[in-house]
Amino acid sequence: MAQFRSPIRRVLTSSVVVLAVVAVVGIVRALTLGSVAWALVAIAACVAAALVGVFAATLGAGSQEEQSGATDVTAAQTAAATRKDQAPAGEKDATPSAAAKAEAQSNDALAAQAPRSSHPDDNADATEAADATDVAEPATQTVEVVPAESSPQAPAESQLDFESVAQRLQASADPMDELKLVVGDIRTRMAQVDGESGSQAQATLSPSGIERFFARVLVEAGLFEKDVKLPRIAVTRSSRTGTLRLRVQDEQLSYLARLRVLKLEAALAAAQRACAYFEDPQSATVEDCYRLMQSLANSICAQSAPIDQPLDLEAGEVPDGEWAVRRSIATAIESLQLPYRLEQHFRTNVADGNVVFQVALTPEQVFPSSMYVDGIGLVHSSREMRRKVASAYAQRLAILLAATAFRSSRRIKHAWVVGTVDNATTHRCYLCVDFDRWRFARLDLAHVDDLRRAMRPFVPNMRVEDGILRPVEQTADLDEARFSPAWRFMPVELSSRRLPKEAAAALGTQSVSGLGIEEASDRQIVAGNILLHLADAGEKDATQRNVRTVLDFTRDDPDPTVRDAGERLVKSMVSGTSPTDPEAIGHELVFGDPLSRAAERGRDLLSKRDAAGAVAVLEPVLDHLDRTGAYADGKGVVWRYFGSYVDRALYNRKYASDGRALLLAPDSYFAALFYASVAQVMLHHPQRALTHARRLVELAPLDNHAVLQLVRCLEECGSMDEAQEVLTGFLRDAHDPESIGLGYYRMASFMWNKGNLLAAQACYQSAISFMPSITPIVVMEVAGLQQPQVTQVAGTDAQDAQDAQSPADDASGDAGEKDDAPDAQAPADAQSAQVLGSPAQQGAIRPLTQPLSQEEIEATLGYHDIPVAPTPQVSQTVMECTRASVDAEVFPVARNFVNVLAAFDQDDVTLDVMDSLGSEPDQ
Repeated sequence: MAQFRSPIRRVLTSSVVVLAVVAVVGIVRALTLGSVAWALVAIAACVAAALVGVFAATLGAGSQEEQSGATDVTAAQTAAATRKDQAPAGEKDATPSAAAKAEAQSNDALAAQAPRSSHPDDNADATEAADATDVAEPATQTVEVVPAESSPQAPAESQLDFESVAQRLQASADPMDELKLVVGDIRTRMAQVDGESGSQAQATLSPSGIERFFARVLVEAGLFEKDVKLPRIAVTRSSRTGTLRLRVQDEQLSYLARLRVLKLEAALAAAQRACAYFEDPQSATVEDCYRLMQSLANSICAQSAPIDQPLDLEAGEVPDGEWAVRRSIATAIESLQLPYRLEQHFRTNVADGNVVFQVALTPEQVFPSSMYVDGIGLVHSSREMRRKVASAYAQRLAILLAATAFRSSRRIKHAWVVGTVDNATTHRCYLCVDFDRWRFARLDLAHVDDLRRAMRPFVPNMRVEDGILRPVEQTADLDEARFSPAWRFMPVELSSRRLPKEAAAALGTQSVSGLGIEEASDRQIVAGNILLHLADAGEKDATQRNVRTVLDFTRDDPDPTVRDAGERLVKSMVSGTSPTDPEAIGHELVFGDPLSRAAERGRDLLSKRDAAGAVAVLEPVLDHLDRTGAYADGKGVVWRYFGSYVDRALYNRKYASDGRALLLAPDSYFAALFYASVAQVMLHHPQRALTHARRLVELAPLDNHAVLQLVRCLEECGSMDEAQEVLTGFLRDAHDPESIGLGYYRMASFMWNKGNLLAAQACYQSAISFMPSITPIVVMEVAGLQQPQVTQVAGTDAQDAQDAQSPADDASGDAGEKDDAPDAQAPADAQSAQVLGSPAQQGAIRPLTQPLSQEEIEATLGYHDIPVAPTPQVSQTVMECTRASVDAEVFPVARNFVNVLAAFDQDDVTLDVMDSLGSEPDQ
């Protein structure tokens, strides 16, 4: 275990530093608060730091003694045998000095066993890589034969436990360093056995062929190279295939770094499959592993069943529907066993029988730097060899994806596959194939050996020269109307389409317009048309021409708000008060009414904490609307506001069965009510604030901002029981992670205030699980509540608490959600902090250090009649609406629902379906 002592000492040293910091904090708290508890904490930290420091020093002394005694060969062999008996599974027992020495000579001693990945072909700059496919190839190919590896004197026995290595990589903050330790151990033993480092007599175990292969492919992939700076990487594992994946955590990634990451990931995948394939890892040779890797790449099509065997449907899916086809394709893609990362996008148009894939082909630089050649053995792969292999792999991948599309539905008649390579400077297409179902059914997917013969019937748009794909013109695109019809993205409010019977039942409306949420959609469309015809301000008679343009587009519109907006804009143009910038003119047309201006002004004043000014601006406008009865419900009509398409569909399912027509209230009306309520709370007028909050919930019963503001106002008025009842109903209907997280966070304050600390802990843990960003606030809040002298959270914590209750910053821009949530810039003041003192004052405090299990959380919540959100009913309703909106091809609504599913679970299949919906094509 000597090689682990240095890392252990570093860990112990870090622990000493942490304990010292804790001791200092304890001393300061003890002096400032006069707390005996903090004094005891400080003393304990000091004692622990001293003990850990002594242990680290002892460990360091032991390491020095072991290094000084390393010259005694007999003692070294005995120590090695002892370490072999004690080493955990999957860990290597090379000494630190040997591992360091092996890493230092990675370019010299192991050149024969593991050729460097800094081959001139691999280290080409971005420009050279971009033009790789256009370089003329020599007429003859020189093959460099790798010298045969010497027969090890020590017995070969594999010490590689790939599962253990995978777990360590997933848990490591720096998985590449962890991987270097594993490879370094193998290379150390290779150097000893092969007589390249020290004496062969020192070797106790010879690395097996799989271990040598593991080290070789990773060295060739550039694991130890420093010519390219690698990004921050996290190792994850596919839940479907078990394959390790390298997730880049940096926002930007250079092209050469991307190639390095892809090659390292492919090397890990090759090693993983070799470890899983060979029943006797001791007998497998390096050549066997390379033959296996090449065989798998040449037989990827064999994993697909014939296209007349459809993919499985899930419960509730409509056969041959858009949702079922997209979900089936995404599931099949994520379940493919491939040697290289698959990066693709797809679109479906089931009604027309079309599916298209656009695939980022694997660059030739990612393919192995060594290959096995029959009759010769292992050789360093040349650029031409890699390009041929990459070209063949691209064609087989196209066939495999087409088979996946055809198996998703019998209605799919054509599957296009577009293969492209994007490097640092260029975008190039290398194949574009229209596979038709009739000809494709004749292919034997288990034996796709003759690629030329397999592809010829489909007349592919590709150019193959000497087995290498050359760039061609791209003749298909994801956004074409045959794959993504533009009407799918038409504004919901302006659609005249009727929904199919099944979709209408799931979405609670007979027409697509019944899912609308944008009251200003008509004005926005008209404004866009006007902007296309406006004359420049410097042109002759510009004002007269622009007035005529505005009147032409607005005076005969059936929407009265459009006519009013046009008249208002014309008056400002004539008087010279209208803006001259085209975008400002469009904004004036859409949001230039007095209510919108008042709401915008109120928001600005609240952001400056001028509550009195906000009230002075907002209250007169709201009073006028109340007196005139604007937006008041009547016998045959109701006015409602919705922040998202999900809210609208769920409202339809729950409330819209009374037969009354629903009209959309302006966003500015909702915003004005919200800002007025917040301002009244700041001015300590809780009853006035409560009046506005009740109107908010009447206007938007499913909106989280409205309901949480009502809870806050009820607390301010002292109606704690009613506030808790409202919050309980809110959790029962909550359908997205942010709403659920905020609901549990607020419920925790009620439980704590009542002395139900276990329930409070369950709520806090639930809030954190659904909304991790709230964790620092919860930690500080609980820490403050557990101090007897503290009766409310400090002002900075209260600021964070309000920010946590305002998810607009996190949710803005999400598909189907309005990005102008009214509380995005509302002033921050404590929501729960002001009422969380009584348990501490009563002394009913216990440390909340032991986390509850999920079963304990659910049992605790149920005992206190707190819903476990999302409830099964809500989850089922959301899933039904998701499928219905995708099948009905109402994509603005569908994107919003799929986005909610992805927020709960970042499953690759859900993300692929989300990506397949695309965005509105450019017109």
